[in-house]
Amino acid sequence: MGIGCWRGPGIHLCDDLVIIEPVDLAGRPVPPGVRSDKLYVTAISNPTLPLIRLELTDQVTFLDTPCACGSAHQLIADVESRLDDLFSYPGGQVVHPHVFAAQLRRDRGIIEYQVRQTPAGAEVLVVGTPADPAATGRRVAAELARLGVPDPAVEVRVVDRLERQATGKVRRFRPLETVSRPA
Repeated sequence: MGIGCWRGPGIHLCDDLVIIEPVDLAGRPVPPGVRSDKLYVTAISNPTLPLIRLELTDQVTFLDTPCACGSAHQLIADVESRLDDLFSYPGGQVVHPHVFAAQLRRDRGIIEYQVRQTPAGAEVLVVGTPADPAATGRRVAAELARLGVPDPAVEVRVVDRLERQATGKVRRFRPLETVSRPA
């Protein structure tokens, strides 16, 4: 629904093909410059598969300044995350998935990963041959502590494969309420 601009940060929406409405949690429109909680998307170019106000939990900020490239298409800041991917801890700290990804992407031996929230931190499952899983866990825990999560515990475990959804995709970040554990 969008394409990155070659002239700078941001994404141009394909707003000649889709209508994208940034809204808050209650579905009320948010103005340019304010991060949305989700989006409503209506496809206006595909009569075979009509999408009418399909809800996506992407959090984006519509920009109200013209782009330096001269495009007339709506410009948005880079997609920040999905509302479904944020980790909320008991003390009210909200942790963005980039906190985890920034640490995990440093290790070339990690091929694929999944971060599962725990009450006190996270369990990180990795596929590949990470250089030092314990050190990676300590770095992630330090970032969580910096963000105010009290005494975070992060365990990094090497696994052969990750659990996949029916579509074949891996749910990269699993907030606590989506992690089911056997009793």
